[in-house]
Amino acid sequence: MLLSFVGLAMIPPKLSPLWITGLLFLYGVGGGFFQPSNVAALMGAVGLAEQGKMSALQRMTQNVAIALGSSIGSIIMYEFGKSEYWGIKMGYLVTLILIGVTLLISFIKRKKL
Repeated sequence: MLLSFVGLAMIPPKLSPLWITGLLFLYGVGGGFFQPSNVAALMGAVGLAEQGKMSALQRMTQNVAIALGSSIGSIIMYEFGKSEYWGIKMGYLVTLILIGVTLLISFIKRKKL
């Protein structure tokens, strides 16, 4: 997912739609690998009786993240609205930074365990 956003954040204005589609496909593959393992780890962390509550909490968190991400993305595109290209590019750049920070925190936390 990180590699796809590196590519998307560096796209030139006249990049072929095929390249953009390929980068978004790479992002989708990364999400496809992450989502099932994330849910399995969450369900494995709680007992059988608590899995319903954990599933609801996980879905609620996901919905809040989608709504928050859409709102922040809209603000970024509005602020860089002089050009649609720059608005989209800044959105990809902010997402790239968030993914990088998340990975960094994950690696630091994993080392402490």
